Amino acid sequence: MEANDEEIEALRRRAYGPAPDLHDDPVAWRRLRDLEGAKKLAQAPPQPEATPLAVAEHPAPPTAADTDPRTDPVEQAPSRPLRLYRATRRARRSSVLIGVGATLVATSVLAAVILVPRVQVDPFQAGARQVARLSLDSDFTTPAFFAGTDDVFGFEQFHGLRAVVSRTGFFAMSSDENDDCLSIYSEANMVAATSDSFSGQAVGGCAAGGFPAIVQFRPDAEGSPDELRSAFPAPAALQFVYDRTNREVVVFVAAG
Repeated sequence: MEANDEEIEALRRRAYGPAPDLHDDPVAWRRLRDLEGAKKLAQAPPQPEATPLAVAEHPAPPTAADTDPRTDPVEQAPSRPLRLYRATRRARRSSVLIGVGATLVATSVLAAVILVPRVQVDPFQAGARQVARLSLDSDFTTPAFFAGTDDVFGFEQFHGLRAVVSRTGFFAMSSDENDDCLSIYSEANMVAATSDSFSGQAVGGCAAGGFPAIVQFRPDAEGSPDELRSAFPAPAALQFVYDRTNREVVVFVAAG
């Protein structure tokens, strides 16, 4: 019994301790119920055994005491331990269900608190999935060919590509100076940051009011880095969205 007691205590800690995890293990739950039930029955007082009645050769006429159902030894057998055990099982099961429900609610609330500050930028393509969030690159040096543009921000490289955001850019079509423009080009094509020329292909797009700056293309397009082609073999499509609130460039991929 000592080994069973230790097992019961261990299972109870998993069920009702500060970090309950027993609700994920149905086999352990059944084991705990079986052990607790066996322990309850073992601790219950022994039930008196009914004394067998001797059959006389000429039985005497039954007396009032013999026919009174209140004196029937079978009816007088105590059933309180069994009722107590069943009630305990029902109460424990209800407590577990309430505890699991409270845990799920708490987890949902915590997840909501964590996710609220990071607003998801949704792609326009159904079925697209997010593959990266590019943060600002503190080591980025503004190339000279961005001369004349304001507030130039470089982001982390993505498989050989560089994302740059500026208030005005090569692809600006808006007269509003507050509209951000997103440019994507191959880092290998930039000969030197001091050069005012650029040899290679670049793609881009600008924001328009409440619409974010978006650039989208196929990774197997002419001039794409080999690293990008290997990471996203055709058919595929990439979409870069500038999340101005969090100062990040969000990358999505979808089937081409």
